[in-house]
Amino acid sequence: MDIERIKQAGLYRIAGIISGTLLMLPNIYAVLAPLSLIAFVPILYVCAIRKSKLSNVAIAGLYMALAYTIPQMILLKLPAVITIVLLLYLSVIMITLSCATSVLIKRGNLRGSLILTALAVASLFCITDWINISAVPIWATAQSLARSWSSYPSIIAFSCFTGIVGIIFTVAFFATLIVSVIIEPKSFRRATIYALLAIALIAGLDFLAKTKKPSGKITVAAIGYSSNEFPRPDHIQTDEGFDEVILASIKKATDLGAKIIVTPEMGFYFDKYNKQEWVDKFKSIAAQYDILLIIGYYDLANQKNQVAFISGNNEQIKEYSKTHLIPYEQCKKGCAALKTVTFNGIRVGAMICQDDNFTDLSRRYSREKVPIVAVPTSDWKVVRYTHLQSSIHRAIESRYAIIRAAVNGVSAIISPRGKILASCDHIRNHSAVITAEVNTYNCTTVFGKYGYWFVGVCGVYIAIFLIVTNTKNTG
Repeated sequence: MDIERIKQAGLYRIAGIISGTLLMLPNIYAVLAPLSLIAFVPILYVCAIRKSKLSNVAIAGLYMALAYTIPQMILLKLPAVITIVLLLYLSVIMITLSCATSVLIKRGNLRGSLILTALAVASLFCITDWINISAVPIWATAQSLARSWSSYPSIIAFSCFTGIVGIIFTVAFFATLIVSVIIEPKSFRRATIYALLAIALIAGLDFLAKTKKPSGKITVAAIGYSSNEFPRPDHIQTDEGFDEVILASIKKATDLGAKIIVTPEMGFYFDKYNKQEWVDKFKSIAAQYDILLIIGYYDLANQKNQVAFISGNNEQIKEYSKTHLIPYEQCKKGCAALKTVTFNGIRVGAMICQDDNFTDLSRRYSREKVPIVAVPTSDWKVVRYTHLQSSIHRAIESRYAIIRAAVNGVSAIISPRGKILASCDHIRNHSAVITAEVNTYNCTTVFGKYGYWFVGVCGVYIAIFLIVTNTKNTG
């Protein structure tokens, strides 16, 4: 008896470890995103065991959280407090998810109501991922279990309807069908039919997402660099550094036809004494090359992390202040005020670094039908690709091009469909300018307009599912 209990306990722990590991690997190697299609199978299997106790399922959820979280925390080298908070938070999330999933499966019965139960489980996973990115949003959507799927933008084009949480719904649905076949091989035919129908639906939504034709195109550029390549921290602000990195990059980009050029987050430090001098300098350059410059800088006087839109005309410059700050960031928070300029007939907006992990601003730009968003960014070595994965989702969800200029990270020009048109890893390649021609769309998306409506639909479905199954079981 004791030996049997030990074996059962080992099964739940192993299932949790396997699921957590398969979920974790794509977050480190994004190309492995398809692994998530089977990542949930072990945990769902133990949830579906008829005689499984919630205490055992909770243990499986805990081990899934540990296997998923600890390797990433070690790799990312986050501060101890953040590491502990995320570890506890994700443990609660995954334990609750596992226990709730077990309840749903037993209420619905995979052997009987396969499609209804699979939809209920998928809905639960969708809601859980939304809670994951919303309740304690240290990194917001970068915490999503679906983040790595940005490596396959054509497959997840449908997320312009559902947002990133729709991807987890899809993955969980397929995983539930796989588990149904493992538990009851006779359900293979039904599961296959449901899977094919789901694939057809996804393909249809992906096709629909790509039918909108662009209204125009423009060549853009992003300047980036690594701070470690310079002899002093303020090298960019010296005459030598400015000419060598910024001015030379602007000349190179304009030779290639770039009309909008972005520099990294806090690339310059302005105070009340030198700010106007720098603005005039950038205005002169913008006028000379007939371009729009989007400059990331730190306002020392007001302690704000800002972006300035500077063109060669005599209009007053527009500025945007960073709204979503990372933990321990020492500057004043912006008020989430949208800032856009129109250049060559194209509206351009801006977010700064961590801002693009949140969908409040990104969706507002989509609703305003802004076709290009500049994202000056400052990363560090171990998070640079993690952050880039998250950034790509904003382009797909909202259908605008992103010009991402990074210091100590990856600069990228991302199409409105999530394709990386040009990129440079400045940790490996140091200072560089990238250029690309982007399509522009003067439209919004379903997600841009209605946000996480799909989460609400999932919540309603689970409520109906519980009522129906309770009535059925009672009867």
